[in-house]
Amino acid sequence: DASGDVKWGDSDKATFGAGSDLQIYHDGTDSVIKDTGTGNLVLTSNGGGIFLRNNEETETYANFNNNGSVELRYDNSTKFATTSTGIDVTGTVTADRLLSIDSTGTNYSIIENKGVGALKDTLVLRNYSNNSGTGAKLIFAPTINDVSTRHAAIAGVQNGSNSIDMRFYTTQGSDPVERMRIDSAGKVGIGMSSPGARLEVKDYVANSLSLPINVCGNGYLIGSSTGIGFTTDNTAARAKGALVYTSTGTGWNRGHFQFLQNTVSDANQVNLTDAVMTIQNGGNVGIGVTPKSWHSSYTALQIGNTGTLFKDSTNGGDFSIGNNFYINSTPAYAYTTTSQASRYSQENGIHYFQVASSGTADNAISWITAKTITNSGYWFSRDVTSVAQVETGAVNGLYVGAGNVVISNTGTSLTYRLEFYNDNGLVGKIGTSGSSTSYYTSSDYRLKENVVPMTGSIDRVKALNPSR
Repeated sequence: DASGDVKWGDSDKATFGAGSDLQIYHDGTDSVIKDTGTGNLVLTSNGGGIFLRNNEETETYANFNNNGSVELRYDNSTKFATTSTGIDVTGTVTADRLLSIDSTGTNYSIIENKGVGALKDTLVLRNYSNNSGTGAKLIFAPTINDVSTRHAAIAGVQNGSNSIDMRFYTTQGSDPVERMRIDSAGKVGIGMSSPGARLEVKDYVANSLSLPINVCGNGYLIGSSTGIGFTTDNTAARAKGALVYTSTGTGWNRGHFQFLQNTVSDANQVNLTDAVMTIQNGGNVGIGVTPKSWHSSYTALQIGNTGTLFKDSTNGGDFSIGNNFYINSTPAYAYTTTSQASRYSQENGIHYFQVASSGTADNAISWITAKTITNSGYWFSRDVTSVAQVETGAVNGLYVGAGNVVISNTGTSLTYRLEFYNDNGLVGKIGTSGSSTSYYTSSDYRLKENVVPMTGSIDRVKALNPSR
């Protein structure tokens, strides 16, 4: 036309080549450059490169820089660029298929993300090889300079024919150290490289207590518990046994241990009401019961509801066993339940047998010492505490020892000390008064044995020589 432009109508094509291989046209909607031949479509530039831009040239879609990078942009911001060593990607890479990267060489860096600015965290995937095997290692390092020294890592290592371990490393100082291993059999070792069980933890501190495992709860309120459940089933939610630690005070998270057993054949797991043994913070133990609140000077074992065995930690010669009693904070003996009580004790070599009539739970007990055996071999009855008491008649009682049986009475009236019975009833007795001893026996034929007629009885009567 007069302006010098060459104009084609819609869908009119400018064609080039004998077979119209190159076509340029506008189809009424889109502008098209089409290469229909068998060769290549080549765009060249003798300038800085080839650039794809919008109509106003205010945004660039892609730059193909001469002797330089290729840049792909989103909203005029470069997101992908080639470099002399590889590519730079800005933003998130999303892939819906497996990313497969091939490389050769030992300890060759396959992927590195150097970070930007202050965030220079580095992720490196490397081929891995040392004297224990070969495999792949995923390295987490603060900077690219720490990849060979200061980092954390996960490594899959082939250490034998078709056997691959998973190893976990952290760094405390300058060199990474293996902290945990999952071997090819699925056994887990923490602090050790050759676990012998499903989980094995090693934490050695020379000449000191080592606690390689801490089981922590989610609070310190009284009654809060944490522990380990046990089951022979593979359903973890149905643990029928457990060892738990229950908080009993807010000071320094003190508490007591409890062994739990759920004996019901159902789908429910154990809870705190299933305690079969309790070890309190002070050392007292309850089997089948939670121990009473004993005085702090005593260490006790309670069995069932009332059985008791205890020791006074301040008295090396004291030991007791009995039923239905404990020592309260006073300290004083008190009833465990509302019933009778009994106690056997060893105190400095002396044995005491004590009883108490029925009393109310937690009320004080008044013991009656029914029997005492001394370390000299003497046996004392109730209320007797020494040989002198019996030998002087100070108490009603007896003692047995040194080949003697000694019986005393505080009064002077005739009192029978010994009585003898058989199947026929009373057959004799011995009594004392203020100055004499009386022996009593019965002549009732019903109380005699092997009765036979007496011969010469009249002659014996005549031989008597009574006088007054």
